[in-house]
Amino acid sequence: MKLTGYIFLSMLFFTFSAHAGDGAVLHRIYQTVADEYIEPVAVGDFAPLCLKGLGKMDKKLRIADDGSRVSVYYGTTFVKGVLKPEDKKDIDAWVKLSLDVMSAARKASPEINRRDFEMVDYMMVEGFPALDADSKYYPDLDITGEKNKKTKRYFYDRMIDDVLYIKAGAINQYTGKNLEDSLKKNKEISGLILDLRGSPGGMLSEAVKIAGLFLDEGIIVSTQGRSGDSIKFYNAEEGDILEGRPIVILIDGQTASSAEVIASSLKEQGRAKVVGTRSFGKGTVQTLKKFDNDSEAALTNAYFYTPSGYKIDKTGVYPDLCTAGMLETTPLEKILPRLGIYETCERENRENMNIDVDAAVALIQEK
Repeated sequence: MKLTGYIFLSMLFFTFSAHAGDGAVLHRIYQTVADEYIEPVAVGDFAPLCLKGLGKMDKKLRIADDGSRVSVYYGTTFVKGVLKPEDKKDIDAWVKLSLDVMSAARKASPEINRRDFEMVDYMMVEGFPALDADSKYYPDLDITGEKNKKTKRYFYDRMIDDVLYIKAGAINQYTGKNLEDSLKKNKEISGLILDLRGSPGGMLSEAVKIAGLFLDEGIIVSTQGRSGDSIKFYNAEEGDILEGRPIVILIDGQTASSAEVIASSLKEQGRAKVVGTRSFGKGTVQTLKKFDNDSEAALTNAYFYTPSGYKIDKTGVYPDLCTAGMLETTPLEKILPRLGIYETCERENRENMNIDVDAAVALIQEK
């Protein structure tokens, strides 16, 4: 009998500790978002978005933002309403509200009660993407159902007459070395086409390295967060691997992030011509944050700026030669005269359009 009582008390202590741990993790996450997200966001706006994730654990459960309170419903039955704190920035108060809502959900739903150790993870998987498309939460537990999902990454090269054509997918830790090796193997080329169409970007450090291969000096990109003194410049070191030979970069509406950094830096420094359509305009930087529950979050905390100082995010990179609307059958004689004279350029997915490559070859061979 004494042993049974001891086990019960131990289980009760473990449950209390686990729930207290939830509060500590929530406080750390809420504080991190409030302090470091690229735009000021109050915990009073973020927390209700996170709490809606509890509904993913049990389809009968619904978390509603009723204006002045956050309410828990199970099926069509009202379970509990928790009044919102008056101060949207009071993190302690919003942690308490979150724990109260979680407690009500746990009592109402047998499924959530059974898996209550997953509650914070479900909340944050819902909340972080609500900040923006690039902020994400990575739980320690597999609750997303996406196992071993891989990003498309590839690199290949070929010669078109005496022009080297390189296709770069996601910008990963191998891209710069692969590109440099290809250039060293093909020393006698007349020019380079770097095809970044469809590239979602990737590592900023690798993009800086790639752009730096072709620049003797100057700004490649800068980043800036919320504070005015948070700006950081990434500069090229001396040495152009192509010694001034022409470069054409291909972009389209799917070219994003660090791929846009490469295109904008070489374009604005006068080192490359850019052909294609306006790029995606994903100009944000994410930093990885680790939390006490062994989870991680990629949190947007800065913007990319081109050498001339304009923000890539939402705007994208404009090409020198816009091929939007051009077909494979469009004669080059109608495309090439458009170099630098268009007023706008719509985003298109042109990853497989050979006419863009043909235009790039023609621009290089004109030199």
